[in-house]
Amino acid sequence: TTTTGRYEASQFGGIEQMNDTMPQTGPLLVSRSKAMEMLDVRDGRVMNRLISQGKVKAVRIGRQYRVNVASLYAYANGETDGGE
Repeated sequence: TTTTGRYEASQFGGIEQMNDTMPQTGPLLVSRSKAMEMLDVRDGRVMNRLISQGKVKAVRIGRQYRVNVASLYAYANGETDGGE
């Protein structure tokens, strides 16, 4: 386990623990694959569902989606108010 900023990333790339606050530095948006890695999701359909249900926010830039890092932290902390 390695510690990066305010969370611990396991050897598998998932987030074991996230604090309530966002890290002070880092990207605002990440690729869909990086978001999957952060949440330790292996199936792209799961990430697509989270985005389409509004549980994780994403924007389309060109032909690719970028996922909002703040919404990933909110979802991981159970703070999402997306539709169900």
